[in-house]
Amino acid sequence: MTVNADSLRHLAAVVDELQETPIDVDGARVLNATDDELRAQVALTIPMDATLEIGEVDPAEDSSDGVDEIEEDEKADREDNPEVLDHTSTEDLQYAYDEADGRISEAAEHFEVSYSAVFKRMKDHGVHTPNSTAERDTATEDDTTESLSEARTVDLEADVADDAPETDAGDDVQDEPETEIEAESITVDAIDDGVTCDGCGEHFDSREALQGHGPKACSGGDGPDVELPDGVTPDDVRAVVAECETLGDVGQEIGVTRGRARTITVALGCYGDVRDVPSRDRASLTPLQTVGLGVIAVLTFWVLLAFYGVIL
Repeated sequence: MTVNADSLRHLAAVVDELQETPIDVDGARVLNATDDELRAQVALTIPMDATLEIGEVDPAEDSSDGVDEIEEDEKADREDNPEVLDHTSTEDLQYAYDEADGRISEAAEHFEVSYSAVFKRMKDHGVHTPNSTAERDTATEDDTTESLSEARTVDLEADVADDAPETDAGDDVQDEPETEIEAESITVDAIDDGVTCDGCGEHFDSREALQGHGPKACSGGDGPDVELPDGVTPDDVRAVVAECETLGDVGQEIGVTRGRARTITVALGCYGDVRDVPSRDRASLTPLQTVGLGVIAVLTFWVLLAFYGVIL
């Protein structure tokens, strides 16, 4: 589909005529345009109490008879009105152009064809040379602009192809503002790259290792308020917590009791990552308990040995 400036101008002229009636034009757009006809969509607001004069349309007659009658009427008009000029004649086009001081819309009144046809003929015959690309595309004269500016502004939305004019087709055509959507940049941290503390910049292998790493645990800060076993760092405790299931297991791994392990994990912020129960897999024995069990085992062995020796 090709929509040129002439099509938009024709539609603007129709809208201008409708504005002279009680009808309000809410919007109009070109649907399709050919050399023979223009299809457009117009939204109207018609007052219920408005009085509209609509002429009656005569029934369609035979096409051949209609053509003959049109030709006879045109011939009679030329005879009755010597001012009607031939739009195919370069001399007539130049005469009308000079009489109108270069205003094509006024010069078109001397011809029996439309404004767009007169403009095209004048351009093809070299009578009128557009001064700019915008004028060649739109062919908008001063008097046309003035008449269209008096009418209410109507949006003419045309579904144009690549060859459609890019310039304005008159004051009645409004360019719709373009909306630019700026996409926000999103940064996704790779899982394998680990996590960096925003407070001190210390890098951790996983997000779990970062849990509980508050201002007091940051490098260069006050440090944790709890005393750790010799050779054990906060990162070691967090690594053990990540691998164990119970608080008893954590205590065994770092060499402290379950109660001490509770105090350490609370201070480091990782207490909630394990269950506060004794170790299920290994029993925790004090050194005294270990010695006692060893003595009992030795005594039991000698008692059994003496018993079997008496029997033998």
